[in-house]
Amino acid sequence: MSPQTTVRDWARPIYFFSQNTISFIGVTLTTSSAITLIAFWIYDFVLPGPPHPYIGLLIFLTLPAIFILGLLLIPAGIYLRRRKIQRAGELPSVYPEIDLKAPIVQHGILFVAVATMVNVIIFSC
Repeated sequence: MSPQTTVRDWARPIYFFSQNTISFIGVTLTTSSAITLIAFWIYDFVLPGPPHPYIGLLIFLTLPAIFILGLLLIPAGIYLRRRKIQRAGELPSVYPEIDLKAPIVQHGILFVAVATMVNVIIFSC
């Protein structure tokens, strides 16, 4: 079995099960909190004086908590959708093909790649 076949077989169920509201909410929370967190870091960096004393609660406690909550919701949504489909007895034996030529799939892959790099940078700071 080639590595390409292994990755394809591994990605199909994840792509299939990730099409749910809970995972989409997780992606939205993670992305929006990451963008806001980066914006606050830039704001804090270019600010001429000390920031408001309570902004630290937002930057260092609230936004990272929302970020992590979003990251946890993504696999939770995948798990819950899989369990729901399995209980209904509709679990497919062969998962649908992922069409890499479709623009929406290409944009999704690009988004996930960029978001992953940003997440690594955020957690390394």
